[in-house]
Amino acid sequence: MRKAFTLVELLVVVVVIVTLMAVTFRLGSAGADQTARARTVNRMQRLENCLSGYYAAYGSYPPVALHGSRDYTYKVDGHGIQQVGTGSGSGQHEDELSWERVEAACRSQPVAFNYPFANAGIADYVDEISRLLMEKANSNESRYKAFQDNEALKYGFFALTDNSALSGKSQYSEWTRVQMFRFGLMSYLLPRLLVIFNFSGSSSAPSGFSQIFQQQRQWTMNNELPCDFESGQPYRDWSDVLSEMSTERWKIAALPSQATCARWMPNLEGIVAGAERTFYGVDVHDPYYGGTAAGVSADTTNPKLYSAGESQSGGSNYSQQYLLDGLTVQDGWHNDFYYYSPSPHQTYTLWSAGPNGKTFPPWVTDEELNQMKEQDKASALSWMSDDIMYMQN
Repeated sequence: MRKAFTLVELLVVVVVIVTLMAVTFRLGSAGADQTARARTVNRMQRLENCLSGYYAAYGSYPPVALHGSRDYTYKVDGHGIQQVGTGSGSGQHEDELSWERVEAACRSQPVAFNYPFANAGIADYVDEISRLLMEKANSNESRYKAFQDNEALKYGFFALTDNSALSGKSQYSEWTRVQMFRFGLMSYLLPRLLVIFNFSGSSSAPSGFSQIFQQQRQWTMNNELPCDFESGQPYRDWSDVLSEMSTERWKIAALPSQATCARWMPNLEGIVAGAERTFYGVDVHDPYYGGTAAGVSADTTNPKLYSAGESQSGGSNYSQQYLLDGLTVQDGWHNDFYYYSPSPHQTYTLWSAGPNGKTFPPWVTDEELNQMKEQDKASALSWMSDDIMYMQN
């Protein structure tokens, strides 16, 4: 008659199995981290090629305008936007170091290019997603805690497909007052006009779309009217440009400001997060990125919401919040890269926050770091510890 396993033998077997599982999990995690790291370095190298091409064409690196301030002590609102002269709670600084404030400063020269949705059909989709996320954010179910912790989701949002949310604010241009266009690094490396005047196959722009470009200073101060490709004369207004795009797109594509991007476009193949786009025969869409153009889905716990402007005075005001469309490049951990180029834009720093997803501004000197409180300094050093940084001089 066969003897059964003793308790000690069973315990030994369990310990062996658990040990093997732990080793396998650790090896799997290490393998995943190495894959993410390799993907990150590859994308940084390809972005560097684009930046070198831009420098060769224009004599400087992309002069990304400040969208806020590089001061990491400014208060931020519930959307993570710095409160720099936007309301009663603006212009105030905090002594205690906070990742939300540091991130806003690090994103002051963003990588992402954000703009209003050009596809009017997206409004219904965004409204439905808003309703689903709002239900989760206002529920009491423990599985939706990540949604409940995001105060901005509790009030709902909409797609910016017309000018209604910005009525009366066309004279404002600062990003901190009207979060409408974000001219980040990708707005220089991609053909800007071809990106946003693409109506997803539609023959015309959505209602109110032309007014956004006619009236909003945030656009007009950063873009000159292009010249007609055949006559050499400037278009009369942005409505003419939109009309041209719906009929003879090649004319816009042939403009020097747009065609120059074709030089480095092969480097962006398959790494641009956002809608499926092809420029000059190069498919730039990133299949690794799982979201829609704005990263919106019923399971997205933190969609990037913006405000129609001045009404925001702090963390609890969420009136007229909306989503913007956008294109960006992300590292191996699904986070946008960071970019820093001080005027006159003859140098730049391009970096990834690494696996911990946090970083610290590279313009803060060692002397300034050493003057910080010990706890804050420790946090800053911890956030920077796994950064992946490339610097071009």
